[in-house]
Amino acid sequence: MTDYGKSMQRALPKRLAIWLLEKPWINALVVGAVRATTSAPTAPWRERLPVMRGTGTLALPDGQVIDMLNPARCNVAREIWWHDGKMAHEADRAALELAISLARDADIFLDIGSYTGLFALSVVRCNPAIRSVAFEIVPDNFLLLWQNVIHNDMVGRVAVMFTGAAGEPGTIRVPVALEAGVLPSSVALDSATPDGIEIPVDSIDRMIGTREDKVVIKIDVEGFEWSVLTGARGLIESTRPDIICEFLTRAPDIQAIIDYLAPLGYAFYRITGAGLVHSDAIVPVKTERDWLMTTRQSAELKAMGWTTL
Repeated sequence: MTDYGKSMQRALPKRLAIWLLEKPWINALVVGAVRATTSAPTAPWRERLPVMRGTGTLALPDGQVIDMLNPARCNVAREIWWHDGKMAHEADRAALELAISLARDADIFLDIGSYTGLFALSVVRCNPAIRSVAFEIVPDNFLLLWQNVIHNDMVGRVAVMFTGAAGEPGTIRVPVALEAGVLPSSVALDSATPDGIEIPVDSIDRMIGTREDKVVIKIDVEGFEWSVLTGARGLIESTRPDIICEFLTRAPDIQAIIDYLAPLGYAFYRITGAGLVHSDAIVPVKTERDWLMTTRQSAELKAMGWTTL
């Protein structure tokens, strides 16, 4: 079990630096100076600087856009803000564009580990007919996720669930609020903070049910992928959804996932900036963490405009 109230505490010098950088006049001076520095645009450290004013407006396919609020705390909004409306890394851009592409003819999109809603919002913006369900268990992330849904006028199309997806019903405890600075991209299902708040977890099958319509799933759950999938067996076996899943290098249970999905006709592709790299095994890569698990044939993916390698 992980006590995120302790594990996410920052050292005193870092807390002091964040406190100073979040003072509006100091932040304006620092951000302005970095913007004006010719060598800064490609510096990776730039994305770690909070931006107290502004919105990360992301350019999507077909000329669509979404706004990601609060680049002071949301690392997605911050990245987009610093990169003038784009995501910084090719593999990340490819994963989002693939989700949008796969969801163009889908009925429902499940964003499990939604953070502040990048995937759920983007998919809905590009497909007027689809409905997204966004699952998030970090209170600060959940609140900003709701703000993003409201700001982008998607209240009726993105359902926001303050619930974790797991293999069976239960609860976890997470901190009520985290320190100043960037929000954590995810908190795992083993959270056990003594002074936190209790968050429900349940299976996708109980929350969504088995269906006959077309489903696309995105999963980002810090090593608990197998727990999510075991709780979605009915949905998976009834609809064979396309699944985009982040696998960290320390991810457990990968072989169990392969052994379950492969007999159902699933193939596995690592998502890269150059295309979809087919593999018989899921081998996590630090810089290209997202994988596509799908029953679509390679020819169908190519017909959708994707290069398969």
